[in-house]
Amino acid sequence: MTVLRARWSAYVDRHHRYPTGVFGRVIGERMRRQHMPETEWSVGLLQLQPTDRVLEIGFGVGRALTLSLQRAIQGHVTGIDLSATMIRAASRRNRAALAHGQLALLRGDVAQLPFGDQQFDKILSIHTFYFWPDTRAICQQLIAMLAPGGRLVSTFATARSLKNGERVYWSLHQHAQALVEDIGQGSNVSARLASGPDSRQFNNVAIVIDKTE
Repeated sequence: MTVLRARWSAYVDRHHRYPTGVFGRVIGERMRRQHMPETEWSVGLLQLQPTDRVLEIGFGVGRALTLSLQRAIQGHVTGIDLSATMIRAASRRNRAALAHGQLALLRGDVAQLPFGDQQFDKILSIHTFYFWPDTRAICQQLIAMLAPGGRLVSTFATARSLKNGERVYWSLHQHAQALVEDIGQGSNVSARLASGPDSRQFNNVAIVIDKTE
């Protein structure tokens, strides 16, 4: 029984990273429901303006894309995701914006983004940080893609709350703190680790990086 449970857990985890097929769609919708608190919070952190050019990395079924489109009403939103299944789901959810050219959805990997310097005013990613192969290099790449005055928000969980209320932090939390301190020493950026709403039994934090004018 333990072996079967471990196999099932590994199978579900693979779909969290890379949802495919019917089960991938189910996982995507479940993540949308589970991640509603941090999705709303993360989009709020972006402080979107009507004409902003926005990029979301790992958009899933497209809830944050929808929220961004509602705020950047005269701008443009781009999403990139590994999963063709999620691209189809997000396309259905945001078909009007796609038809009017306000939204573009691409398939790709955060480690090989096909964008140029200063191409976006705001960049968002929710629960993908765990899968970044080199977090510092990717953050530096994203900073280069930000226009002066732009902001990057990357949201993820770093702890789990026990039934007695105690919060158990993972090593990821210390890694995020060290990364923020390192990036904040750059000449044209400020960085901080913001604390957000809990979601189920997990906390949420966000690396918030602002690029100076």
